[in-house]
Amino acid sequence: MRSKKYRVTLIILGILLVATISIGISYSYWKKTHQQISRNEIKSGCLEIKFEELTNSISLTNSYPMTAENAENLTPYRFKITNICTIAAKYHVTLNTLNIQKSIANENVRVSILPYGLFSAGETINNLKINPDTGSLNISNLKESYLVDSGYLGVNDDVTYDAYIWIDENAGNEIMGQSFEASIDVISVATPTLSTIRKATTTTSPLIAGHSSVFVSGRGNVSLLNRIRSVEFVDSNIVPSNVLDSWDVSQAQDGSIMVWVETNGTCGTAACVALKLYVGQEGGVIANQDSSYLFYGFRLLDNVKLNYLDTSLAKNMNYMFYNAHRYEYGVRYSLNLNTSNVLTMEGMFHGVGNIMSFYNSVTLSFGENFDTSKVVNMKSMFSEIGRFKVNLNFNDKFTLKKVYDASYMFNNTAKSADNLVLNLRTMTFNDIVKHKDMFGSSKTTTTIYVKDTQAATWIRERGYIGSIIDCSLITCP
Repeated sequence: MRSKKYRVTLIILGILLVATISIGISYSYWKKTHQQISRNEIKSGCLEIKFEELTNSISLTNSYPMTAENAENLTPYRFKITNICTIAAKYHVTLNTLNIQKSIANENVRVSILPYGLFSAGETINNLKINPDTGSLNISNLKESYLVDSGYLGVNDDVTYDAYIWIDENAGNEIMGQSFEASIDVISVATPTLSTIRKATTTTSPLIAGHSSVFVSGRGNVSLLNRIRSVEFVDSNIVPSNVLDSWDVSQAQDGSIMVWVETNGTCGTAACVALKLYVGQEGGVIANQDSSYLFYGFRLLDNVKLNYLDTSLAKNMNYMFYNAHRYEYGVRYSLNLNTSNVLTMEGMFHGVGNIMSFYNSVTLSFGENFDTSKVVNMKSMFSEIGRFKVNLNFNDKFTLKKVYDASYMFNNTAKSADNLVLNLRTMTFNDIVKHKDMFGSSKTTTTIYVKDTQAATWIRERGYIGSIIDCSLITCP
């Protein structure tokens, strides 16, 4: 009996063990698989920059040393680069000198390679920035490669350049019978596409002489221009629900940069409703390389908030505030724009606050980011601004060291004032070539503060009749 009980126990344990193993094995086959219905794809775009030669290459025979002013009359080599594919590009314009026998030394050759319509006194080649990326250049007899300009090209964007090359006026007899050869090459690198404000546009409106602010172009220009009192840039393109009107001002016309307007008090009479204009983009508004005429003709504009306007790409700020604020009361613009790449500021503030009212004053304060180290054209920049009271607060980065044309720069500035003061202590004037009426219509009661005796002499020799205070001799306020 004892033996049977033991067998039964073993049999029962065996059954339990088999059941346990069977359950475990069955459970291990319970699986489910979920499959992605869509597919992950990467499609490459294309990067291609078209290079067009619009004129013949430079070929100067019997050339001789000349001034920049004479060189400006030469025929430039003109070329155009266009982004003809689907990816944005950062481009670099390079000047590449070639190894030849009896070559003119780099310090005796001067170049000016700038966007179409601009000219400068240029740089001698030995003062240009070295291009470290020569691997993509296919030039067998390359001597040295130099960077002369850089920029951004969105899809379908283009830019035209004028290249002037001449023998520096200080070259000596040792260069006789020698030659210089170089090629211009453009290197492009793919870069993320940036949504920017539209380029400056033209219009047939007689009020603004063929030009219009991109913010109001095509939206009843005359009506809007006469009513906008305030402009503010914001870091969102979401338009509030209760605005008077809104529209797209992005270069791509994809809604990434929106403008909208709200009421902002009156504009002289109860029947005239003033407006505040907002410009919004996610993360801040990116200005176009061509940012000319942005606030052109905004005749009520007494307040502009630029904190969320990114102008780091901008090269052209011509007539940006032209004839803004032609209103009875004062205007104060705080200008901390990033201008480190700007080349031209012609007429940028021409006519601001120019109205016959003793109560009208103009104060322009230039913040630390307002850097004019690359600017070659300041023609009429502050001409005709204000009537009675003008305050120009320049920072240390407001220089004239590359300026070629400063004609009419301060012509008729505060022309009805009896005690205009211009503090120009940050500026040197020796490299300016064109300076006709730079201080035109100055009065004996006008006072200019300058950094040293050299600057004082330069201004006096250009016909200025007012008072000049040399801050190297006395302590200036």
